Parts: sequence; structure tokens; C-alpha cells
Amino acid sequence: MAELDFDKIEATIKNSVDGLERVLNSLSASGIKIAKTGTAGSQARTKKPETYLKDNPRRVVPKLYRDVTSEENSGTVRTILGAGLTAAGGIFSISTIGMIVSGVSAFSLIGTGFLAGLLLAGGLYNFFKGRKKKKLAQRFKEYVLIIGNKTVISVKELAKQTGYSESEVLEDLREMIRLRWFTQGHMDNEGKELITSDDTYKNYLMLLERQPELMAQQEQQMKAEGLEGFTSEGAAIVRQGEEYLKKIQQMNAELPGVEITEKLQRLESVIRSILYEVRKQPGSATDLRKLMNYYLPTIWKLLETYKEIDDQVVVTEQMQKTRLEIEETIDTINNAFENLLEQLFRNKAWDVSSDISVLNTMLAQDGIKDTAFNINQVKEEVQ
Repeated sequence: MAELDFDKIEATIKNSVDGLERVLNSLSASGIKIAKTGTAGSQARTKKPETYLKDNPRRVVPKLYRDVTSEENSGTVRTILGAGLTAAGGIFSISTIGMIVSGVSAFSLIGTGFLAGLLLAGGLYNFFKGRKKKKLAQRFKEYVLIIGNKTVISVKELAKQTGYSESEVLEDLREMIRLRWFTQGHMDNEGKELITSDDTYKNYLMLLERQPELMAQQEQQMKAEGLEGFTSEGAAIVRQGEEYLKKIQQMNAELPGVEITEKLQRLESVIRSILYEVRKQPGSATDLRKLMNYYLPTIWKLLETYKEIDDQVVVTEQMQKTRLEIEETIDTINNAFENLLEQLFRNKAWDVSSDISVLNTMLAQDGIKDTAFNINQVKEEVQ
């Protein structure tokens, strides 16, 4: 089934929805307090993680993390030592070459060559081991800064914030857990989540044990809601849409204006139709992510603003202008949502046309029908 083409309708919606900033600014200038409902598209503000070991040594470090400063320092020392030994090995190697040219005895050459090789091998080993240990300790501190006081974080999130690949991060974390730098560190069974607390890990194991039971409960709930055949994400999207539909219906009941009532009734009707079609096409549910995560939350914020204006005793010219802008935006969104509904029907029509084409081809092959059905005819009819 083809995905819904949001990009084709996004431009028409965007021009109106992007005017939200202007709407809110005009309301602010009018002295109206805007409800801080937020949208799914807004970025969450998170508390800056506490500085590693320096700002919060008592509460964070002893509990979940080791102080790896000594490991970092020893890595530095080992790197320097390795570099020195390698340099010494190089000098002895040059001396060995000189001795060969000078015709020194084989016994002396063997001793000098052995010493040169030993110094080179030991130097290079310590140099690279030291660098690796120092680098790992520095990365550990970097990870701790990002993790802060969280007890669960994904490998993907750490990779995103550090710029390392997910495979590098996973390898680092496993080594850090082996070294007990995360004093209570665990990886989940799939290697996707770092768990830094024993208590959290116990809860994770308990959930794993209960997973079959929870999945059975989820299936029963989805069956009761008429959501059989949906993925968990798809079911959540449908539920979210139905929740917004109820909120819009309630808002419409509270707004007395005839024009806004008609616009919202049209909005209710098209959202209800979209959800009805999605229930018949479970595979299309995830195509509505943007609808649920951006458009409907933004529409709801506009409606709350409209309601606040409507509740004012005195409506200024600027308030009236803002109210009209919101009404126009709802018209634009209604048109766009109707386009989405049409795309859902088009997807269904394509599926039907494919079934018809296959059926007619089979009839022709079995000699029941004279000629095979032409799929291009169906495409033309659908278009």
C-alpha cells in the first residue's frame, strides 16, 4: 500500500499553521494569556546533566559511576612510557644495523637485536594500550555527562549526542561495564539500552518475565477496542486521534458562534471519516504520524486561543482579526484533511483494482474469460 503523501498537502497547511506565531504574538500584545499546552513538535527542555565528579561527587559518582581519573592518568603515563620504550627500541635497532655493517660478532648482534625487538614490542604495546585506556576514560566521562541522573539511556541517544557510531558506543559501554566503571551497569538483551541501576535492571527483568502476559492483555484490549491487526504504534495513533476528536467536539459545544460551529463540525466529520477508514486499513495508521504529532496538537492550541478570545467581555479589533485568522486556518486544514481522506480512499481503490486485475487474469487463464482484464483501465478509472 502506498504511503499517504503528506508533502503534497503540507505546503497548504504550513502557510496557515506557521502563522501561529503571528497569532500568539498578536494575542500577547492584546494582553491575553495563552494556555501553555505545547505541541508534540516542540523540543523538550531537559535539565543540564551534572558535571562529572566536580559538581556532584557525593550523590552521583559513588552510587552509579566510578571515578576514572586515576585510570585516565595511568593511561597517559603508560602512553608516555610506551613512546619512550619505542624510541629506545628504535635506537637499539639502528645500533644493530650499524653493528651488522661493522661486522660485529653474531653473539653481540643477537643480544642487541633481541633487546631492540623487546623494547619495540613492549613500547608499542604499552603505547597503544595506554592511549586506548586514556581514550576510554575520557569517553566514560563524556557519557556520564550526557546520562546525568537517568538510569536508562539508549545507545542511539548516546551516539547521537557524542557523534560516535552506535557500534563504537556499544563496544565502549560493554567494556566499561566489564571494568565496573558503571558500578551497577547492565545492557538490555538487545544491546540497545544502557541500564545504570540494579533496581532499574531488576524491574526490566520482571517486565521481561511478564511480557507474554502483558502482550496477551494488550491484544485483549485492542480486540475490545476494535483494533485487531494494528501494531502497538498504529493503535496508539488511532487512540490519540479519537481523543482529539472528543476534545474538538467538547470545544465546539462550548463555542456559540454559528460560523466556527460549522467549521468545527466539518473538521469533526473529516477526522471521524479518516479514523474510520484507518480502522479498515490498519497498515495505513502509521502514515498518520504527522497528523497526530503536529497538526492536531497545533489545531487544538489554536482552538484554545479562539476560546480565550471568545470568553473576553470586550473584544478588540486585534482580537477579532486573530479570531478570523484562526477560522481561515481551520478552513485550510479542513481542505487538507479532506485530501488525506481522499488519499486513503485512493489507496483502497488501488488495492481493489489489483484484486480485480488478478481475478480477471486467472479467469482468462482458466478459459472462463475471453481476455485478461487491463490494469491500465482500472488505473485510469481510479485517477
